[in-house]
Amino acid sequence: MYNSYRDAEPHEGYYDLLKILDSTKPNRNWFVYHEGTDLLYERAEFPQNKIMQGKGNLFYWQCKPCNTIVRNASKKYRHLIIF
Repeated sequence: MYNSYRDAEPHEGYYDLLKILDSTKPNRNWFVYHEGTDLLYERAEFPQNKIMQGKGNLFYWQCKPCNTIVRNASKKYRHLIIF
C-alpha cells in the first residue's frame, strides 16, 4: 500500500481547484483541509502554508536516535511486500 501512495500522482481536479482558488481569491486567506495521507495537494503545487492535514501524511519520517524529522523521504525508501 505504501508504495502505491508513494507513486500516486494528482488528477486534473487538484490542478483545477488550485486554478479556481487562485483566480477567485488571489489575495484572500483560503486553505484546504483534507484527511488524505498521500501528499497529492503538495504534488499539485498547492502552497504548503495553505494545506491543513487532519491525519498527517505517510512521508514525514522521524529518525528515532536523533529525533530529526525528514520531510518527504526519498523514493528509494520503499517497502518490500511479499504475499
